[in-house]
Amino acid sequence: DERGWPIDVRVGRHCSTVLETTQAYSDLNPEQPIVLQGIPRYQEVIDNGTGYYFRNPEEAEESQVYYE
Repeated sequence: DERGWPIDVRVGRHCSTVLETTQAYSDLNPEQPIVLQGIPRYQEVIDNGTGYYFRNPEEAEESQVYYE
């Protein structure tokens, strides 16, 4: 909200934290590494904005959109 950190900062931090945590785990457990791909780092989220990484469901294939 207007009193807190912007969403892009929070999303960027969370993405980088997850990537660093999984890398640390993988370094300690090379026989069972966690491999993540396509997750943006903090600076990428700041540069592009969070919305850049979302798909417009109206433009997606129907089989790729899930409704609850």
